[in-house]
Amino acid sequence: MQLRPEIQIPSMIKAMLEVVLPAVDPANELAVQAQLIVGHLSIFAQRLPLQYRYDRDALDRLVALA
Repeated sequence: MQLRPEIQIPSMIKAMLEVVLPAVDPANELAVQAQLIVGHLSIFAQRLPLQYRYDRDALDRLVALA
């Protein structure tokens, strides 16, 4: 199992697009929810490079406060 989110997120998106969505009836509400999941995962993947900077800034502020 891969622990790196930069690898996990694209593989989850691929699984949703290639396995889950084709298996769900597009008229079913689950199809809409599955599409929302793909959208959220795509946003997470786009913002992932910023996460390290955000965490680093938060850590620096906590260290300065301490």
